[in-house]
Amino acid sequence: MDDDLRVFRELILWLWQTHEKPWKYSHEVAKLIAEDILNYDRTFNSIEELESHLPSDRLVCGGFGNRYLYLNPVFEGRLMVPRIQIKYDFGRNIPEIRCRLEMFLVDDDINVKSLGYRFESPEGKNNQNAGVHHYYHIQMIQPPTCRIDWLPETQPAFPLDADNPVKLLLCVLVSLYGLDYLGTIIREAHNIWKLGDYAAGVPHTKFGPFKWYRLVEVGDPVRHIEGYKITSNINDFEEHTRRRYTGCGLKGITKSAFDALHDAEKKNYP
Repeated sequence: MDDDLRVFRELILWLWQTHEKPWKYSHEVAKLIAEDILNYDRTFNSIEELESHLPSDRLVCGGFGNRYLYLNPVFEGRLMVPRIQIKYDFGRNIPEIRCRLEMFLVDDDINVKSLGYRFESPEGKNNQNAGVHHYYHIQMIQPPTCRIDWLPETQPAFPLDADNPVKLLLCVLVSLYGLDYLGTIIREAHNIWKLGDYAAGVPHTKFGPFKWYRLVEVGDPVRHIEGYKITSNINDFEEHTRRRYTGCGLKGITKSAFDALHDAEKKNYP
Protein backbone atom coordinates (compact mmCIF):
# COMPACT_ATOMS: atom_id res chain seq x y z
CA MET A 1 0.00 0.00 0.00
CA ASP A 2 1.26 3.49 -0.84
CA ASP A 3 2.69 5.26 2.25
CA ASP A 4 0.51 8.38 1.95
CA LEU A 5 -2.62 6.31 1.32
CA ARG A 6 -1.95 3.97 4.21
CA VAL A 7 -1.25 6.65 6.82
CA PHE A 8 -4.14 8.82 5.55
CA ARG A 9 -6.51 5.86 5.94
CA GLU A 10 -5.26 4.87 9.39
CA LEU A 11 -5.38 8.42 10.69
CA ILE A 12 -9.05 8.74 9.76
CA LEU A 13 -9.79 5.42 11.47
CA TRP A 14 -7.96 6.71 14.57
CA LEU A 15 -10.18 9.80 14.55
CA TRP A 16 -13.25 7.56 14.52
CA GLN A 17 -11.93 5.53 17.45
CA THR A 18 -10.84 8.45 19.64
CA HIS A 19 -13.37 11.23 18.99
CA GLU A 20 -16.82 11.41 20.53
CA LYS A 21 -19.69 10.15 18.42
CA PRO A 22 -22.31 12.85 17.81
CA TRP A 23 -25.04 10.81 19.47
CA LYS A 24 -22.81 10.51 22.57
CA TYR A 25 -21.66 14.11 22.98
CA SER A 26 -21.33 14.85 26.70
CA HIS A 27 -21.58 18.64 26.48
CA GLU A 28 -25.17 19.92 26.48
CA VAL A 29 -24.68 22.48 23.70
CA ALA A 30 -22.88 19.95 21.50
CA LYS A 31 -25.69 17.49 22.15
CA LEU A 32 -28.28 20.08 21.16
CA ILE A 33 -26.45 20.82 17.90
CA ALA A 34 -26.03 17.14 17.06
CA GLU A 35 -29.70 16.41 17.66
CA ASP A 36 -30.59 19.16 15.21
CA ILE A 37 -28.27 18.27 12.32
CA LEU A 38 -28.52 14.48 12.62
CA ASN A 39 -32.18 14.82 11.71
CA TYR A 40 -31.26 15.54 8.09
CA ASP A 41 -27.61 14.47 7.56
CA ARG A 42 -25.99 11.06 7.83
CA THR A 43 -22.92 10.02 9.75
CA PHE A 44 -21.05 6.71 9.97
CA ASN A 45 -22.62 4.27 12.36
CA SER A 46 -19.76 1.76 12.59
CA ILE A 47 -16.06 1.51 11.89
CA GLU A 48 -16.82 -1.10 9.23
CA GLU A 49 -19.04 1.38 7.41
CA LEU A 50 -16.29 4.00 7.55
CA GLU A 51 -13.64 1.54 6.34
CA SER A 52 -15.68 0.78 3.23
CA HIS A 53 -15.47 4.46 2.25
CA LEU A 54 -11.72 4.87 2.76
CA PRO A 55 -8.91 4.44 0.22
CA SER A 56 -7.29 1.03 -0.04
CA ASP A 57 -5.25 -1.07 -2.45
CA ARG A 58 -8.46 -1.96 -4.27
CA LEU A 59 -10.09 1.48 -4.06
CA VAL A 60 -7.82 4.47 -4.66
CA CYS A 61 -10.60 6.81 -5.81
CA GLY A 62 -13.73 7.49 -3.79
CA GLY A 63 -15.03 9.35 -0.77
CA PHE A 64 -17.55 9.62 2.03
CA GLY A 65 -20.48 10.15 -0.34
CA ASN A 66 -23.30 11.79 1.61
CA ARG A 67 -21.89 10.81 5.01
CA TYR A 68 -19.88 12.86 7.50
CA LEU A 69 -17.29 12.03 10.12
CA TYR A 70 -18.01 14.03 13.29
CA LEU A 71 -15.12 15.16 15.49
CA ASN A 72 -14.76 16.33 19.08
CA PRO A 73 -16.38 19.70 19.84
CA VAL A 74 -14.12 22.75 19.81
CA PHE A 75 -14.21 24.61 23.13
CA GLU A 76 -12.06 27.65 22.30
CA GLY A 77 -14.40 30.63 22.00
CA ARG A 78 -17.99 29.71 21.21
CA LEU A 79 -18.48 25.94 21.25
CA MET A 80 -18.51 24.39 17.77
CA VAL A 81 -19.28 20.91 16.48
CA PRO A 82 -17.02 20.09 13.52
CA ARG A 83 -17.47 17.41 10.90
CA ILE A 84 -15.54 16.46 7.77
CA GLN A 85 -16.50 14.99 4.41
CA ILE A 86 -13.71 13.74 2.15
CA LYS A 87 -13.23 12.92 -1.53
CA TYR A 88 -9.94 11.41 -2.70
CA ASP A 89 -8.09 10.13 -5.73
CA PHE A 90 -4.73 8.54 -4.97
CA GLY A 91 -4.46 7.36 -8.57
CA ARG A 92 -3.27 10.77 -9.80
CA ASN A 93 0.31 11.90 -10.16
CA ILE A 94 -0.50 14.45 -7.44
CA PRO A 95 -3.12 12.78 -5.20
CA GLU A 96 -6.38 14.72 -5.14
CA ILE A 97 -7.86 15.37 -1.69
CA ARG A 98 -10.93 17.49 -1.06
CA CYS A 99 -11.86 17.80 2.60
CA ARG A 100 -14.95 19.81 3.54
CA LEU A 101 -14.82 21.08 7.10
CA GLU A 102 -18.23 22.16 8.38
CA MET A 103 -18.70 23.71 11.81
CA PHE A 104 -21.96 24.16 13.72
CA LEU A 105 -22.64 26.47 16.64
CA VAL A 106 -25.59 28.19 18.28
CA ASP A 107 -26.26 31.92 18.43
CA ASP A 108 -27.51 33.82 21.47
CA ASP A 109 -31.09 32.74 20.64
CA ILE A 110 -30.04 29.05 20.60
CA ASN A 111 -30.45 28.79 16.82
CA VAL A 112 -28.03 26.43 15.06
CA LYS A 113 -25.73 28.30 12.66
CA SER A 114 -22.94 27.00 10.44
CA LEU A 115 -19.90 27.91 8.40
CA GLY A 116 -17.35 25.93 6.46
CA TYR A 117 -14.09 25.65 4.57
CA ARG A 118 -12.61 23.22 2.09
CA PHE A 119 -9.02 22.00 2.45
CA GLU A 120 -7.71 20.90 -0.93
CA SER A 121 -4.65 19.54 -2.70
CA PRO A 122 -3.12 21.17 -5.82
CA GLU A 123 -5.71 21.22 -8.56
CA GLY A 124 -3.49 20.58 -11.58
CA LYS A 125 -2.96 16.98 -12.72
CA ASN A 126 0.79 17.62 -12.74
CA ASN A 127 3.23 20.51 -12.47
CA GLN A 128 2.95 21.15 -16.20
CA ASN A 129 -0.83 21.44 -16.01
CA ALA A 130 -1.02 23.87 -13.12
CA GLY A 131 -3.86 26.25 -12.41
CA VAL A 132 -4.55 29.22 -10.20
CA HIS A 133 -5.00 26.88 -7.18
CA HIS A 134 -2.11 24.51 -7.88
CA TYR A 135 -1.00 24.37 -4.25
CA TYR A 136 -2.38 23.01 -0.98
CA HIS A 137 -4.95 25.57 0.11
CA ILE A 138 -8.12 26.49 2.03
CA GLN A 139 -11.22 28.21 0.64
CA MET A 140 -14.58 29.13 2.09
CA ILE A 141 -17.66 27.08 1.22
CA GLN A 142 -21.36 27.71 1.44
CA PRO A 143 -22.65 27.06 4.98
CA PRO A 144 -24.50 23.74 5.14
CA THR A 145 -27.61 25.25 6.77
CA CYS A 146 -28.14 28.23 4.45
CA ARG A 147 -26.87 29.81 1.24
CA ILE A 148 -25.06 33.14 1.16
CA ASP A 149 -25.06 34.39 -2.42
CA TRP A 150 -22.27 36.92 -1.89
CA LEU A 151 -19.86 34.49 -0.18
CA PRO A 152 -16.39 34.46 -1.87
CA GLU A 153 -15.86 30.75 -2.56
CA THR A 154 -12.96 31.03 -5.01
CA GLN A 155 -10.66 33.75 -3.72
CA PRO A 156 -8.90 34.21 -1.44
CA ALA A 157 -7.40 30.72 -1.35
CA PHE A 158 -5.06 30.51 1.63
CA PRO A 159 -1.87 28.42 1.15
CA LEU A 160 -1.39 25.48 3.51
CA ASP A 161 1.79 24.21 5.16
CA ALA A 162 1.41 20.80 3.48
CA ASP A 163 2.92 18.82 0.65
CA ASN A 164 1.03 15.51 0.83
CA PRO A 165 -2.45 14.21 1.79
CA VAL A 166 -1.49 13.28 5.37
CA LYS A 167 -0.14 16.73 6.15
CA LEU A 168 -3.29 18.22 4.63
CA LEU A 169 -5.40 16.24 7.11
CA LEU A 170 -3.06 17.21 9.95
CA CYS A 171 -3.55 20.87 8.99
CA VAL A 172 -7.32 20.38 9.33
CA LEU A 173 -6.84 19.05 12.85
CA VAL A 174 -4.37 21.77 13.87
CA SER A 175 -6.81 24.41 12.62
CA LEU A 176 -9.43 23.02 15.01
CA TYR A 177 -7.47 21.99 18.08
CA GLY A 178 -4.20 23.93 17.94
CA LEU A 179 -0.59 23.01 17.36
CA ASP A 180 -0.30 21.08 20.62
CA TYR A 181 -2.72 18.54 19.16
CA LEU A 182 0.10 17.27 16.93
CA GLY A 183 1.84 16.11 20.10
CA THR A 184 -1.34 14.35 21.19
CA ILE A 185 -1.56 12.58 17.84
CA ILE A 186 2.09 11.47 17.98
CA ARG A 187 1.63 10.11 21.51
CA GLU A 188 -1.76 8.45 21.16
CA ALA A 189 -1.58 7.28 17.53
CA HIS A 190 1.97 5.94 17.80
CA ASN A 191 0.88 2.61 16.31
CA ILE A 192 0.23 4.27 12.95
CA TRP A 193 3.30 3.50 10.89
CA LYS A 194 5.38 6.60 10.06
CA LEU A 195 2.74 9.03 11.37
CA GLY A 196 5.32 10.65 13.64
CA ASP A 197 7.48 11.39 10.61
CA TYR A 198 4.57 13.10 8.86
CA ALA A 199 3.67 15.15 11.94
CA ALA A 200 7.28 16.13 12.62
CA GLY A 201 7.60 17.14 8.98
CA VAL A 202 4.85 19.76 9.16
CA PRO A 203 6.99 22.89 8.55
CA HIS A 204 5.17 25.19 10.95
CA THR A 205 6.40 23.09 13.89
CA LYS A 206 9.99 24.14 13.23
CA PHE A 207 11.30 27.53 14.25
CA GLY A 208 14.90 28.65 14.47
CA PRO A 209 16.27 30.76 17.33
CA PHE A 210 14.91 34.30 17.36
CA LYS A 211 17.18 37.33 17.67
CA TRP A 212 15.75 40.68 18.70
CA TYR A 213 17.29 44.14 18.57
CA ARG A 214 16.26 47.00 20.84
CA LEU A 215 17.19 50.61 21.40
CA VAL A 216 17.03 51.74 25.01
CA GLU A 217 16.51 55.51 25.28
CA VAL A 218 17.06 57.09 28.70
CA GLY A 219 16.04 60.60 29.77
CA ASP A 220 13.70 63.27 28.41
CA PRO A 221 15.09 64.66 26.21
CA VAL A 222 17.08 61.50 25.45
CA ARG A 223 20.57 61.78 26.90
CA HIS A 224 21.70 58.17 26.62
CA ILE A 225 21.11 55.46 24.03
CA GLU A 226 22.18 51.81 24.17
CA GLY A 227 21.61 49.11 21.56
CA TYR A 228 21.02 45.52 22.60
CA LYS A 229 21.06 42.24 20.70
CA ILE A 230 18.75 39.89 22.56
CA THR A 231 18.88 36.11 22.24
CA SER A 232 17.11 35.35 25.51
CA ASN A 233 13.47 35.87 26.41
CA ILE A 234 12.26 39.25 25.13
CA ASN A 235 9.89 39.74 28.08
CA ASP A 236 12.66 39.07 30.60
CA PHE A 237 14.90 41.58 28.83
CA GLU A 238 12.29 44.33 28.82
CA GLU A 239 11.41 43.77 32.48
CA HIS A 240 15.09 43.87 33.47
CA THR A 241 15.75 46.99 31.38
CA ARG A 242 12.78 48.95 32.77
CA ARG A 243 13.99 48.20 36.30
CA ARG A 244 17.51 49.32 35.40
CA TYR A 245 16.41 52.50 33.58
CA THR A 246 13.24 53.78 35.21
CA GLY A 247 11.05 55.54 32.65
CA CYS A 248 13.22 54.49 29.71
CA GLY A 249 11.91 54.08 26.18
CA LEU A 250 12.26 50.78 24.28
CA LYS A 251 12.21 50.64 20.49
CA GLY A 252 12.47 47.63 18.22
CA ILE A 253 15.06 48.05 15.47
CA THR A 254 16.33 45.93 12.59
CA LYS A 255 19.69 44.16 12.53
CA SER A 256 21.03 46.67 10.01
CA ALA A 257 20.09 49.56 12.30
CA PHE A 258 21.75 47.80 15.22
CA ASP A 259 24.91 47.18 13.19
CA ALA A 260 25.00 50.85 12.22
CA LEU A 261 25.31 51.96 15.85
CA HIS A 262 28.72 53.19 16.95
CA ASP A 263 30.76 50.35 18.44
CA ALA A 264 30.92 52.15 21.77
CA GLU A 265 27.11 52.16 21.94
CA LYS A 266 26.72 48.41 21.33
CA LYS A 267 26.29 46.10 24.26
CA ASN A 268 25.38 42.41 24.37
CA TYR A 269 22.71 41.33 26.76
CA PRO A 270 23.66 37.88 28.13
